Amino acid sequence: MFPEDNIDETIQALAEIIENSESVLKSFKFNFTTKEFVVEDGSPVLIEEFEATQQWMQKFFSTDLGTLEIYDGYTFGTSYKRLIGSKSISNAVVESEIERETRVGLLLCPSIKRVVSYESEKQGTKLALRVVVALNSGASAECRATLSV
Repeated sequence: MFPEDNIDETIQALAEIIENSESVLKSFKFNFTTKEFVVEDGSPVLIEEFEATQQWMQKFFSTDLGTLEIYDGYTFGTSYKRLIGSKSISNAVVESEIERETRVGLLLCPSIKRVVSYESEKQGTKLALRVVVALNSGASAECRATLSV
């Protein structure tokens, strides 16, 4: 009566594609505006090291540190929302802490070798970031993000 659903087989096949890949980092493409994975011809789009690293960094900056159980035990994300607007902490301390969290947290990404540069600019209650990282492959990747409350 109902069509057969081969979702388990599809997931297994996609997991094998990623596991057997030679690239340091591969991921499924995610659209942060629509909050959905990008699908073409019925299959999720696979992205590789450079684009996957940029997406990984975007996810890092959009995650509040300590709010998602899946990241317990890791320094994944920033505490910007918790720190901004605190009357007992100056903006300079907030910006310094976000930089520290960024430099430590981005190294969790398997394709990032080191943070090359970090720039931030306060814009009201927002913090605009530009981060450049060196990849294990020798290339570099840049991410621009805006942290806001």
